[in-house]
Amino acid sequence: MAGSASLAAVIVPGSVAGAAQLTVSCTVLTGNTVTQTTSGCTGSDVAQTGSHGTITPHVNTKTHKGTATIVWATGKTTTETTSYVLGVASTCPTKTGYIKLAKAITTSTVTSGSANKLIGATKFTATSCEYAKAGIHIFNIGKVTY
Repeated sequence: MAGSASLAAVIVPGSVAGAAQLTVSCTVLTGNTVTQTTSGCTGSDVAQTGSHGTITPHVNTKTHKGTATIVWATGKTTTETTSYVLGVASTCPTKTGYIKLAKAITTSTVTSGSANKLIGATKFTATSCEYAKAGIHIFNIGKVTY
C-alpha cells in the first residue's frame, strides 16, 4: 500500500532480576511518515526521557521494517528496530476533514542510545491510524504506553 504507516514507538525494559519495571507513558503521538512527536510523558523512567520526544522513523514500506531514532526532552536518544503490520482502516476513528488510509500495529525494541536504561527492552506493541489530508498524518489510538 502506498504511503503505509511508519509509526515508531519506544519501549522500556521489563523486570530484571527483581528490579522494578521501568515505564514511560505518553498521552499523545502524532506526526507523519517523516517525523513524529510524543508528549504528555510520565512514569518511573521519565528522568531518562523527559515529558516529550521527537521520533524520526526510517522504515521500508515494502518490508514494513526499519529503525527509528527518538530525541527526548532530556537530550538523550533512543534507537530502536521497528516493524509493523497493517490492519483495517475502517476500524480507525473518524477525524473530520481526514481520509482513513491504514491502521498500523507497530512492534519495537530499543537497541542503543544515550537513554541507556531503555536498551535491551522487551517487545512493545502500539496501535496508530494513518490518515490523508494534504499529506499523510499519523495519530495514536488511546494512551501510548512505552
